[in-house]
Amino acid sequence: MPVVPAVIEVTDLRKSYGAVRAVDGLSFSVEDGEFFGILGPNGAGKTTTLEIIEGLREPDGGEARLFGVSSWPRQPALLPRIGVQLQASSFFERLSVREQLHTFAALYGVAESRVDEMLELVALTDRADARTENLSGGQKQRLSIACSLVHDPELVFLDEPSSGLDPQARRNLWDLLRSINEDGRTVVLTTHFMTRPSGCAIGSRSSTTAGFSPRTRRPASYAGSTRRPTSASPPAS
Repeated sequence: MPVVPAVIEVTDLRKSYGAVRAVDGLSFSVEDGEFFGILGPNGAGKTTTLEIIEGLREPDGGEARLFGVSSWPRQPALLPRIGVQLQASSFFERLSVREQLHTFAALYGVAESRVDEMLELVALTDRADARTENLSGGQKQRLSIACSLVHDPELVFLDEPSSGLDPQARRNLWDLLRSINEDGRTVVLTTHFMTRPSGCAIGSRSSTTAGFSPRTRRPASYAGSTRRPTSASPPAS
């Protein structure tokens, strides 16, 4: 039988900004269906790592591959297969929640019926006609996730999705992300919170990575850490 490549393969990835080494020899892989976390403090290179994998930034060395294809130079054929939530989410001005989703759906040529599905998934049906500037922080994060999912991607990238949220909003967000993963999507996120992404390694300057697959009940690989990862277990409910 042919060997199926990992959804993501990162090999000896490097990126510097002047004298600052943001990513220094990072290697890991993510299998289909995994919920994978990139954990580290602010300034550890998490966002840079994600942007290189997504094809938004050119690495100085090493390689990132998505579905067996190099992510740089950016591959237009890969774009329908991935969903991306950037760290700083922004929306079109003066549009309602429903109109925002309709706009993203139109960009991908997706049927309008998909909008109602997304509103229900992220629990924003009752806020569908509200303007985005009137949403709470947690609601804006859920809308941003819905925009990244509207075209039904296989792989979803989320950059610090729980940053700035209060504990209850953060808990609700993790429940949503777990349900997205259980629907069969591969989820990759960055975070500096230690309380949720179980099985994560702990590092200093370099990005550290770890993950957990609910399907296989095994810890994912990690790299760049200075300490062994904590015991792996699924995200708590």
